[in-house]
Amino acid sequence: MIDGGDVITLPNDAVFKGPITTFTATPTSRVELKWIVAADTDLAKAEKLILAALKKDSRALEEPAPSVTYGDTTDLGITLVGRVWTDNTEKWGAKSDIQAAILKGFQKSGIKLA
Repeated sequence: MIDGGDVITLPNDAVFKGPITTFTATPTSRVELKWIVAADTDLAKAEKLILAALKKDSRALEEPAPSVTYGDTTDLGITLVGRVWTDNTEKWGAKSDIQAAILKGFQKSGIKLA
């Protein structure tokens, strides 16, 4: 059984014919969050805000260190990608809380989402 009470079954042919991704084989997981910010955004300011929020969350592991990278640039704006590692049991709560903290930080700092 997984979150939400769903039960997943795997047919034998799927098990033997292709790869299987296991999300609980290790005790930690990477949380990835993405935002598309307006093209005129002060990227250094946005990156600093995201990184601070990632590091501030008590569930964030120190190693591997939280990071912020740049993703696609489109006519909508620039994608910023934040990554942080947590214990598996903390992943979804951390993701939700970090997302909320960053969105509040964006609002307070005048950073606009595209």
